[in-house]
Amino acid sequence: MRSKDGLWAAYQTANWCMAYNTKRVKKSELPKTWEDLVKPGSPLAGGRVGVGNRVHLWLINLWGAYGADEIKKHYLPAFFGTLKPQLRKEGINGLMKLASIGEFDVSMPSALYRIKIQVKQGAPLAAHCPEPVPRYFTNLTIFRNSPRVNSAKLLVNWLLSKEGQLMQLAIVGAAPVHKDLINPKYYPYGEELAGKKVALRDIHLLVDELPKLYKVWNPAWLEAGGPGRKRR
Repeated sequence: MRSKDGLWAAYQTANWCMAYNTKRVKKSELPKTWEDLVKPGSPLAGGRVGVGNRVHLWLINLWGAYGADEIKKHYLPAFFGTLKPQLRKEGINGLMKLASIGEFDVSMPSALYRIKIQVKQGAPLAAHCPEPVPRYFTNLTIFRNSPRVNSAKLLVNWLLSKEGQLMQLAIVGAAPVHKDLINPKYYPYGEELAGKKVALRDIHLLVDELPKLYKVWNPAWLEAGGPGRKRR
């Protein structure tokens, strides 16, 4: 979980799936795969899913896993035309809160550790991860010309240690990256991840492929009635 040349390292693992209202959604209605979510007759179709305009958190992963042609020709038309989700302008945490009060039944994309925070506050939510699980690593770098570069190195060294990773897990609930802690028991909702394939967002997808995805996603989002971004 670091670059081969040592330019960057990851310090958190993020899995982006969906949060669902446990009072309004049956487990039998949850899709096993992302294809199941958008297939004809999907039990979550017709506005039951609230979606934020955040494709860099989940769809770019599927772009890499399924291929660009599959997403452009089949998945996106089914997502907007068959699933017909609510296209929302709220942020990630806001979407989960709206799902918890019944504005819609499922919010996506939702990070597992953020769902856990909402549940601890009493929200009737749970996590579900269709397969493959969208995953990426939050990266960490040190500025070369930092006036306190040695202090920064000490902090990073500790944060990447087992102790630092477990402390991070305890305080903010973020999944670790340390090689000795790559285990579902250390991940929020690890039972949702066990045995499932992963769709990883790497630097190539983020830098080279995401602009290509935006070129097809943004027009489709707006054409389906999604709110546009405010111009400054």
